This record gives sequence, structure tokens and C-alpha cells, in this order.
Amino acid sequence: MHANCSPSSSAEQFWVADTGATAHMTSDLSQLSLATPFLGNETITTAGGTGLSISSVGSSSLNTPQCSFQLSKVLHVPKISQHLLSVHRLCKDNNCRFICDAFGFWIQDKLTGSILLKGLCRAGLYSIPFFPSQPHPTPAASLIKQHFCFLGHPVNTSLWHKRFGHPSNIITTALLHHSQVPFSSDKVQSVCHHCLEGKLAKLPFHYPTVKSVKPLEVIHSDVWGPSPTISVEGFKYYVSFVDECTRFTWLFPMINKAEVYSIFVHFHAYLVTQFSISLKVFQSDGDGEYLSHKFQHYLLARVSISSSQSLPFSFPPPSISFTNTVLSPIPSLSISSPSPSTYEANEPLTALPPSSLPASPSATQSATQSPLPVDPDFQPESLRVVLPLPPVNLHPMTTRSKNGISKRKAFSASTSIDLSTIEPSSFKAASQSPEWQSAMREEIEALHAQGTWDLVPLPAHKNLVGCKWVYRIKKNADGSIARHKAHLVAKGFSQEEGIDYYETFSPVVKPTTVRLVLAIAAQFQWSLRQLDVKNAFLHGVLQEKVYMTQPQGFENKHYSSDFVCRLKKSLYGLKQAPRAWNERFTSFLPIGFSSFKCGSISLYSPFVACALTQEFDMKDLGQLTYFLGLQISYQSAELFVSQTKYIKELLAKVDLQDSKPCPTSCLPYHRLLKDDGKPYSHPEQYRVGALQYLTFTRPDIES
Repeated sequence: MHANCSPSSSAEQFWVADTGATAHMTSDLSQLSLATPFLGNETITTAGGTGLSISSVGSSSLNTPQCSFQLSKVLHVPKISQHLLSVHRLCKDNNCRFICDAFGFWIQDKLTGSILLKGLCRAGLYSIPFFPSQPHPTPAASLIKQHFCFLGHPVNTSLWHKRFGHPSNIITTALLHHSQVPFSSDKVQSVCHHCLEGKLAKLPFHYPTVKSVKPLEVIHSDVWGPSPTISVEGFKYYVSFVDECTRFTWLFPMINKAEVYSIFVHFHAYLVTQFSISLKVFQSDGDGEYLSHKFQHYLLARVSISSSQSLPFSFPPPSISFTNTVLSPIPSLSISSPSPSTYEANEPLTALPPSSLPASPSATQSATQSPLPVDPDFQPESLRVVLPLPPVNLHPMTTRSKNGISKRKAFSASTSIDLSTIEPSSFKAASQSPEWQSAMREEIEALHAQGTWDLVPLPAHKNLVGCKWVYRIKKNADGSIARHKAHLVAKGFSQEEGIDYYETFSPVVKPTTVRLVLAIAAQFQWSLRQLDVKNAFLHGVLQEKVYMTQPQGFENKHYSSDFVCRLKKSLYGLKQAPRAWNERFTSFLPIGFSSFKCGSISLYSPFVACALTQEFDMKDLGQLTYFLGLQISYQSAELFVSQTKYIKELLAKVDLQDSKPCPTSCLPYHRLLKDDGKPYSHPEQYRVGALQYLTFTRPDIES
């Protein structure tokens, strides 16, 4: 805050901008309007600690050459030597910004961004001089907002017409009379070029002087899209072909505009082969999809081209097939028949089969066309029925032969799928299938039986781990569905090291170990039996305090939503879950088992003895036939291991299931360099990591 108690010797007065002042202050009472005595006990505290009394409070204005700033709640402090301008109060009352640097300041309008006032920094202060101002109005007059219009001579109405924004002659005269503004008696100019340019609408487009009189001689085409709603097949563009003579419309769906060329080639071949008619003129809107080199070459070699600028045509996009069906019987101004489907040619024509694809009116029309009169309430009083209903031949037309010309069968689309045969990706989708609902209930019952968690309020400053449902279909070796399995998986990526977990290492099985066990069983002709520990990870005991959200769809209604699960047992998805299960199983080994000394052996449940059923919840899967992607078959005293199912799944994943086998996949002794060739668009399909597990039964591909 800048306050100086010593008298000022300068004759010129300034407003000094002060960012520390909470109100405007002045020692000149004449600067205030509507001044009233100050009745409070507050004083102005200066930098030296002295207090200055306030005598009056009022309002004022800061007049500048550009504008005038309103100053409210200005305090009259007789002993203050500088006029202090509160930056906060100035910006708040005038909706502006006060910006300053080491050299000067400027005030900016917040709405328009224009600079209202600029000034220099003088002696370290941002000072604004007192500009000459108009006399202050009386207290009574200051409460009324008045508008004044000063005229040196009457202005003609043509100028007022422009000032008012080009209204009509009647409105201009009425405004001038109402405002009591003197003006000359001349009328508004008879021709105002600005009004003509801005208000007049374009004339309607003329009908073409020459029309096609034979069907399929002149075809109009246009592309509509992208559609706001994408179809199930992924179509979002549509190309239409309209016959000028009959107004019959074909419409084909597309995924992108690049398909226009191939669709037109097939459509042209369809006209030639089915109706023996050569297309003479092809008219489009001249858009980019019709201007490609191969499209132009095809048209120049076979048909004539007529392009015209397309005009915007806004029509609500209803169902495409329904729209084409509705438009077919609607009369057209360009043909004499009541509708395109009842067109009568001068020569007898054979049937034109209806389009196999749904059609829609084009979203844009040619400059030489007029919009069709689409009126849903149109019902002509008398229409001559040309063909009986239901129509047999809506479009009679001569063809070479009727043999082989038949309607395509219409197949109804299935509106439901069997959710039990797919793996849903969300709880909402899984909850619609009884099989997946049963699998989720089975998982929840197993979690409660193991005492996996307790419901407690979340302690303060504790990390909360989320959870989700993961659905898997367990299949047999032949690909049939064995069972539906739903896992409640913790979102381990949200765990914090040192808080939610410490150690995560757990031994895994080696392929040599599995081969050794299978070889010993085959050598001594032992029978292999497969056991499965139900929810093996749930047997592990957690040493850390981990808090998890309640599972979706199975929230406990007896507790509030603030309660969370404090995990006591390990859960799928936790970073320490495999280690917890390994420690739990290791603690059970003293019953008579010994550790494998030659290397790490997986503690996977199918290789434990039947004695473990007393300690864990086991499931007997019978003789070993399918294990970790390995298909095991028996023949007399021999044991055969294959990975047929794994190979098929691997080929399907990279879309190579229909590829033909080759004895030599690449040239021998061919040197491959790192920078040779072009990079693949999907490099993950060419990585050999997935082939490493295949070397379990195919060691020949390992090298």
C-alpha cells in the first residue's frame, strides 16, 4: 500500500494504482459524487503504522481519452497526500484486467481484449493523470440513465436505413418518428444493393431442357455419408444410382468412399448383362470419389460423363430401406407416371427385378434437379392401377432371356446370440447368460468358503485395490466346452510396492521337468491321473494388509457402500498371489513329499498325490488327456504327446489357418539384415515368442 502523509508539492494530480489497497482513497472531496459521511470506526493504516481517519465515502469516475472507469466506494481521507486507486476494486467494478511490468502498465477489457488505457512507470509507481472531465450531474439526475443525440443538420432516411442495419422502409420511418429525430423527407433508395445481396434468395433451378425418354440411359449418382449411425456390418457411406427416366433408385452400402469405383463397375455390368442396355450418360456431383484416374478412364471408355455442382439437401436420415420403400410410390414431377414403380414406357418392357439392397434418397442433389415433393399425407383422389397388387413386375423391361433371373432370397437377421459360447468382456454382458451367472455364484461361494476377506471400513490413507470379473471357457482337447469359469481378479496394477506387497517371486515349471515326468511314466507304464485344486490361489495366506473393493453384482446389502474387503487370502491378480500359493503348498510338503533337487518344479495342482484331497478342495479329472495345451493319448504301452489344438489356436490368432503348408519356409543360407525390407503394419503377428512353447513337441523348429 502506498500512502504518503507529507504534503505534495506537485501541481499535477495523479491516481496511483495500488494492489494493496482495498478501496479507492482521495484527499479531494470534490472528486466524489453522492458523498455521505462515514459512520464507521475504521481507519487507514499506513506503512509507518499511523492511522488516518475517514471522513466521507462516495463514488467517482476515472476519465480517460478512450473511456470512463467507474469508481465505487471511494474513501475521502483528508490527510492522505496521494490519490490511491485500488486495483482490485477497479477490475471488479469495470470487468477489466490490470497488467503491469517493470516499464509500464495497461488496462485490458476482459470481454473484447482491447486495450483501454496505457501508462508508464514513474519513480516506481503506476500513476494515471487526472484527465479533463464533464461536470458531475446532480444527485437526482445521476440516478437516471439518459441518452442524447446531437445533430448538426437533418440526416436523410437512406443513411438511417444503413445505420439501423437495413430494415424496411416502414420500420426505418417508424423508428425515426418514435425517437423524435429530425430527418429529411426523402425516401429510402429504391434499390439497396446490400439488401439485394443479403436478403434475396436464389432463383429455383431450371428443369433440364432435354430429358431421357428411355430407362437406364442417363444415371445420376451421389454419395451420402458418413452416417451418424453405423450399421452392424460397419457401413457408414451409401452410394445411390438414380435412373433419370423412371426415377428408380439403387443404393449400395459402403464402409468407405473408396468402394465407389468397384460398386459402379459391378452396377454397370449388371445393367449390361441383365437388360442389354448401354449406359449413355453418367451424371455425378463431381466429388472426389468420381474424379479418380481409374474411374475417369473407365467412364471415358464406356459412357459419357456429366458433372454438376451438388447442393446441400438436409433431410432427416431415417431407416434407409424404409425410406426407399416409401419414396417408390410417391409421384415425381419429372415423369408422367404417378410413380417410378408404375412407369409406362412407349415400348413394352419386361420386368426389372427390385434392388437386392435397401435404398435411400440421396443426401445431395444435382444442380439440374429439383427436390422431390416428399409429403407423407399425399393421397391422390384417383390413381389408375397399372399393375395388380401385390405387384409381380414393378418395372417391365425387355431382356435377352428370363432364364437365371430371379429375386434374391430375403433372410431375416437373428436378433440374439448364444452368450454361453463366447467369453464376455463385461459384467453387464455376462449377467444376461444363465451359465455365466452360475459361474459367478460358484466363484463367490468358493471365496466365502475359503474366508478370503472381511468387510471393514477403509482406513484413512490406505490404498484401495479394484477388482473385475474375468470370464474363460474351459475347453476339452477336441474343442468342446468343458465348463464356464468366472474369476474374480484383483487389479494388481494399482498395488503399491512396500505397502500392498513386498516379494513376488515364485518358481515355474520347466519343459524338461514335464518331459521327464511323462518319460518316467511311459518307461514304467505308470498311469497318469489328473487332479485339479479348485481355486488354488485362494489357499495362499496374505502377510500384507490389502484392501479391495466389493465385487460387482455381489455387494453386501447389510453394509454401507463405505465398507471394503480386507483380504486374508490371496486372490487372482495380486502380484504376490503365486508366491502365497507356493508358500502354502511348501508348508504342506512335510507330510512325506520332498523337493525336486534338479531344478524348479511347478506346484501345479494336477501333479499332486491323492493325499492332498484331505488338505485342499480337489477335483478328479480322470486319466491325463489334456494338460497345459498338451494333448496326451495312449496306445498299448506307448504315450503320445501333441499340440494340435494349440497350433490351430496359434494360426487362428495370426489369421493363417487357411494358409498352404510349404516344406521350406525360406531360402537356406539366406542372410537377413536388420534394415532390409519394409516394416510390417502388425509386427506382433510375426514374433516367434508364441512358437517357443510349440517346441515342447516340435524340437525341430527350435533351431
